[in-house]
Parts: sequence; structure tokens; C-alpha cells
Amino acid sequence: MKTLFKLAHIIIMTAFIITGNSLYDQILGGVIAVIAYVYAFSFTRGISDDLGYNSVIMSLFHWIFRTIISILMIIITKPIFAIVKIMIGTANENISELYAVSMCVVLWIVVAEILKSLSGLRKNYW
Repeated sequence: MKTLFKLAHIIIMTAFIITGNSLYDQILGGVIAVIAYVYAFSFTRGISDDLGYNSVIMSLFHWIFRTIISILMIIITKPIFAIVKIMIGTANENISELYAVSMCVVLWIVVAEILKSLSGLRKNYW
């Protein structure tokens, strides 16, 4: 069942294009995936403590929560990427995109660290 949930998550995530550049999408997707994993793991652990542990149900909750977090982060990242790319607006579009991707990655790491400190989460990202 866990493999089925993971496969469903991957299929859903492949429907989203963030930048249009496959390398940049993989970089942003990797950062989003790590952050979503940590928060889904934390959420699932909290539910498991309250409801008792059931592997299939906890796996289902984990993947649903992880997918929702990932989708929300992608929806937020797309306009931020576009705005930063326009603001930087160098003559070389690849440079603008690279800066925009870098800014999005840094932004998500900062937001994740702030949320981590506010929530008391002890799980590391790396």
C-alpha cells in the first residue's frame, strides 16, 4: 500500500510545471519535496501518537498531507518565480531564471526554518 500511495503522489506531482525548465523544476521540486516530507512526517507522528499506530492509515495520512503541502508550495512558488524573474530582468533570460530559482530556494529554506522554530519541530531536513 505504501508503494501505491507513493506512486499516486508521484503521478500527481508530475502534472505540475513550475518554471518550464526541467532542471530548475527538479531543483525546486527537490527542495519542496524535502520540506513537505519533514512536515508530513511530523504531522503523521502526531496523529500516530494520538490515535495509535496503524501502518496503512499512517502511510495514507502521510502521503495525502505531503501531496497537499507540495501542491500548495508549488502554487506559491510559481508567481514568486515569475515576479523575481521579471524584477531581475537581465538581458540573458537564463541568468534571470537562475536567480529566480535561487531566490525561491532560499525563500523556502528560510520559511521552513521559521516554521520549524515556531512549531518546535526537531526533524532535520538533510
